[in-house]
Amino acid sequence: MSKLGGKIITAGTVTDFRLETTGGFDVGTVWIDGAFELTFWNEYMTLEKEGQRYATFPDLIMTLDAKTAKPVVTAAVEKGQRLAVIAVPKEKSLLSSTMCNEKLMKPVEEIINKPVIPYL
Repeated sequence: MSKLGGKIITAGTVTDFRLETTGGFDVGTVWIDGAFELTFWNEYMTLEKEGQRYATFPDLIMTLDAKTAKPVVTAAVEKGQRLAVIAVPKEKSLLSSTMCNEKLMKPVEEIINKPVIPYL
């Protein structure tokens, strides 16, 4: 993880979890210790605490089982689970230019109800 410039942002218990499947996509939120909020649209889109943004897609945001370090995908999150949350800055990943295309990111903002474009 250090090679990619990734950091463990937090580790704690899932205190709330909301998942809806809409148009074939999983959309929802995960709360860690009632403080860190992750939003997702199949994959994690934002990570913040009390309005402070820690990561925004196309940054890589991942949840790992706190005991085994195995990845936990959004659809497998459960209330009461202990998770670690890591983030890798987009600058450290090989990404297509479309990942920062404002026109393509606008629907993301509308679906997760959070700003994404200002963080591109």
